[in-house]
Amino acid sequence: MLIDEVDVFFSKDFYGNIYTPSAKLKDPTIIELTNYIWNNRNSKLTLQIIESTNEYKACCDRFKDWGELIKEAVKDMLADLTNF
Repeated sequence: MLIDEVDVFFSKDFYGNIYTPSAKLKDPTIIELTNYIWNNRNSKLTLQIIESTNEYKACCDRFKDWGELIKEAVKDMLADLTNF
């Protein structure tokens, strides 16, 4: 497969560019969770605090099979807040 895709890798649209495979989700529970984290950015937020919020629980309930992904996204947001 690697040999088959070499032409794609070295094409002008791919080589030297950033490739970030991702999916974009837009849901009220995600927005509420993000807003909660942003609005409380000046307090000492931790993953454990966020996991106990209604916003986090609603997001996990909405996306039942994606709990680990949500947790990792929250960790990323917390790290971003310290660097913002």
